[in-house]
Amino acid sequence: MKIILITYVTPTPDNFKAASALSFHLCKYRPANVELEIYSFNGNNVPQNVIQHIEKELNASIHIVPTNKYINYLFKTHTIFLKNFLPYPFNYYNSLSPKIVEKINNKKPDAIWVNGDFMLKVLKQFDGYKKVLTMPDCVCLYYDRLLKDSWCRQIWLKGLGNRIQAVKNKQLEKKYPTTNIIYHLVGEADKQYLLKVNKGLDAHFIRHPHYNYTDKKQISFSKTKIKNTYRRAI
Repeated sequence: MKIILITYVTPTPDNFKAASALSFHLCKYRPANVELEIYSFNGNNVPQNVIQHIEKELNASIHIVPTNKYINYLFKTHTIFLKNFLPYPFNYYNSLSPKIVEKINNKKPDAIWVNGDFMLKVLKQFDGYKKVLTMPDCVCLYYDRLLKDSWCRQIWLKGLGNRIQAVKNKQLEKKYPTTNIIYHLVGEADKQYLLKVNKGLDAHFIRHPHYNYTDKKQISFSKTKIKNTYRRAI
């Protein structure tokens, strides 16, 4: 089986400037018969020398593709606040060039796996394929919780921005296609809230796999930090 992964962030063993560990561990521990090729917008700016190491660890080629140049301009000019004037969240505006889409189609993959919120444009570029979208969270739920927090409502301008983003995210999640695509989330509450927003989705909750742990290191939450070396003279 051949799978093409199209991801906003480059997979890394631990989160690097973004939630990049999830896709890494899903890739690394995939079934042995799954051939994988990765196209990344590298939104977390992983250095090229690190990417080469990750390619070897995942046994998969990683191709870096350009992000939307207008969104890049907002980041470079520190005018990210202008996102409130855009119809949709940033990630919606990223898509692959026709040349890259043709290249992927020529590989004849069995499925397309997209990793990243709101990458609807990418999903629409591959009609006819079996597709999986790893979100991994329901962003509507995030803003719903945020707007209910009294502390977040103290600054009226920030609260207004959050309300604007909440409306945009809900509008977009309502537009998620309901056929021939599986939605993957890492929170049960996220899955339930997403289905509340868009009832027709085939949404699934799978726990976040993370295998970088060790049982050799002992962690103590209570230990002596200052030793009393004074002894009374007898």
